[in-house]
Amino acid sequence: MPHSISVSFLQPVAAGSGIPEIKCYLNGVKVPGVVRLRTVVCKAMGVLFSVAGGLFVGKEGPMIHSGAVVGAGLPQFQSISLRKIQFNFPYFRSDRDKRDFVSAGAAAGVAAAFGAPIGGTLFSLEEGSSFWNQGLTWKVLFCSMAATFTLNFFRSGIQFGSWGSFQLPGLLNFGEFKCSESDKKCHLWTAVDLGFFVLMGIVGGLLGATFNCLNKRLAKYRMRNVHPKPKLVRVLESLLVSLTTTLVVFVASMVLGECRQMSSSSHSGNDTLNLQGMSEDVNSSIKTFFCPNETYNDMATLFFNPQESAILQLFHQDATSAWITSTQEPLH
Repeated sequence: MPHSISVSFLQPVAAGSGIPEIKCYLNGVKVPGVVRLRTVVCKAMGVLFSVAGGLFVGKEGPMIHSGAVVGAGLPQFQSISLRKIQFNFPYFRSDRDKRDFVSAGAAAGVAAAFGAPIGGTLFSLEEGSSFWNQGLTWKVLFCSMAATFTLNFFRSGIQFGSWGSFQLPGLLNFGEFKCSESDKKCHLWTAVDLGFFVLMGIVGGLLGATFNCLNKRLAKYRMRNVHPKPKLVRVLESLLVSLTTTLVVFVASMVLGECRQMSSSSHSGNDTLNLQGMSEDVNSSIKTFFCPNETYNDMATLFFNPQESAILQLFHQDATSAWITSTQEPLH
């Protein structure tokens, strides 16, 4: 509710992921207010409220937009939104310098969102910047590396309680998969599984293309029927989406969810895999959702957890999942 009001009435350019707007800006299209301070504030509020509210949205796109805004304003020591705060800093004032710093900021946003500095550099090279040179390459790469280092530094202290310890790089950790030394016939995967991997890739590509087609039609429908109406209609639209998402999640967890036995290192149903030490991590994120003791609701555990925890559950729970739960694995 607060974010929908701020976007609808204060800064409409903060709506959405922000990636198309940044691409347009880097390719020479003037988008008013796309790199303003108010935009990044509204964007940050939207990410916090939407992710905390359990909506099916990602934080990667807004982080790219936020990085571009920081890249546009920080090197110039000036903000249009804060006109009274001025510094005598005559450097990096040209449009070319600002464009280069926006490219570096967008790359830093990709690096921070995915923990991939090279990926951030390639994003800026392939998707964003129309004007590229050798000097811009090392600037963008340096910003991406700095963003990744800062991310891992704070994660080491906040998430793992060991400041400056970088033994767990990356953003996603699905646990360790290895066969027990006593079982010589155990194999994590074989050549036969390659066919299933290819099939999963094909299905994922078709689902992605279908999603893009439906999203395009929905965007055109909203442009014709929602945007011309008063701004209050957009607020009501966001409330409708939130209400629908909440109802679907709760109803699916109650109707389709089944009570499953918790994972345990002593279970005999998973002797071929050595998952010692994983049971506590897996069981720490389960959702009982009206299930008896020592059991959990499989659908609620997927819906009411972050993406990483949901995939961890699919990989490491001992109990056999229902067919409706198993279909969530390729979607995640």
